Amino acid sequence: SRFRLFDSISHFLVNAARSQPLMLVLDDLHWADKPSLLLLEFLAGQLSDSNIMILGTYRDIEASREHPLSNTLARLARSESYAREELGRLEGESVAQLISDISGQEPSQELVATIHARTEGNPFFMTELIRLLEERQSTDGAPVDTVLSGLEIPQSVLEVIGQRLNRLSTECEAALTTAAVIGRQFDFGVLSSLIEDSSETQLLRAIDEALAAHLIQEVPVQGEAYLSHAIIQQTLRERLSNSRRVRLHVKIGETLETFYGDQSGDHAAELAYHFAEAEPVGRPDKMVKYTMLAGERALDAYAYEEALGHFQRGLLAKGVDAEAETPLPDADAAALLFCLART
Repeated sequence: SRFRLFDSISHFLVNAARSQPLMLVLDDLHWADKPSLLLLEFLAGQLSDSNIMILGTYRDIEASREHPLSNTLARLARSESYAREELGRLEGESVAQLISDISGQEPSQELVATIHARTEGNPFFMTELIRLLEERQSTDGAPVDTVLSGLEIPQSVLEVIGQRLNRLSTECEAALTTAAVIGRQFDFGVLSSLIEDSSETQLLRAIDEALAAHLIQEVPVQGEAYLSHAIIQQTLRERLSNSRRVRLHVKIGETLETFYGDQSGDHAAELAYHFAEAEPVGRPDKMVKYTMLAGERALDAYAYEEALGHFQRGLLAKGVDAEAETPLPDADAAALLFCLART
């Protein structure tokens, strides 16, 4: 069944590329699950006689030997059409150009050298540091070089982002923190429901502040936005205590359940994640319910590895050992075990 699915997708893309060449861009492959990577491997084997080029990007620091992407890259490397290009860090004139583009001022050699030394040429780190300098400059009214001389540049980019977050209003930081727990992409309606002590006007003001600070970006879908980078989301989440984060996951799960209504099943994996993160103060019954639904949806899509993870988490929440021969506590545990066997 999975072979037929992969074969259908491959034929669709090959046929689409017959009228004109097609480039398929896959960003952030280090976040891909194993079934998706298997599809990529299958598709790569069909490219020799087609007008398709696949361009995949990933952060090599994320792709450890245990990561499924490592095995995929090893298999792809056997193909004659495979090529790997390592993107180096920015140097010299590129650093100066980036500073100029963001700040609107021509930087001195001292500024270029200092920013490059502190960020090691990483474009994202440099962007965050330049924006921090720009914010300090707008507050103090001094040239960038003058601000730099009085600024102790932290070695860690998380500290740089933390300094930028510290300059936000309390309302803006609270809204972004809640958004970060919802996920990298979030809906304004859901966010508004979760921030009960803030009016719609205050929330819109906070969102405008975050947009101006380049911490979030709006998407074409009306009423949605996403955090500009995963590291920003990580920094915001880490500022929360465990107890507060757990309780926030409970609220998010219940709010999303109401928000999705009859379509909750279509978002089962997302709901299962929030109710799972809400342990031990959450709703284990809902965690099991949505884990079961998410696993069945994954089975329907022939994503067996993903389904396996869902059913195993559900059995763990029920306290059931899949290998044990003891009677199961209830029908939910039996259903989970049966689905595990099917997977």
